[in-house]
Amino acid sequence: MILAIVLYAFGLFMIAVCAGWIRQSWSNTGNALHADSPRMIWSGNLATWRAHVRWTACCGPLALILATVAVMIAGTGASGDAFQLAMLALLLPVVLLVFVASPAISLLNKPKWLVPPHLRHQPGRIAEALGEPVRLTPPPVRRGARGAPPIDEM
Repeated sequence: MILAIVLYAFGLFMIAVCAGWIRQSWSNTGNALHADSPRMIWSGNLATWRAHVRWTACCGPLALILATVAVMIAGTGASGDAFQLAMLALLLPVVLLVFVASPAISLLNKPKWLVPPHLRHQPGRIAEALGEPVRLTPPPVRRGARGAPPIDEM
């Protein structure tokens, strides 16, 4: 019983974190990853970083949310055919998301409705490797304390 409560609490925490991650990634605010400035630990090239940022903004948090919900259900200790069908129904979108949408977003930058609006102008990884020019992405909007505009905008 205590394990189930801990799993539910952790699951709700992870869902809240992922919801914030999605909001920041799609609105290009806060500490969202920026397509034109890789993190210091990144060892790949800039084109691969851009593909990673496009994928991370959509598939990363959604897959984590669905996997967390599946773990929360598994923590209940339920069994039987209905439980297995529920687990399959939850994990099937994760599998489709990871194996179908992820490569499409990274390599082709399609479907556009799964790519954040500020990243839709970018070519896919393949087109970029073939020499298609890349326009710069606007930097993330940084807010001061409690949602105030940054000091340099005042």
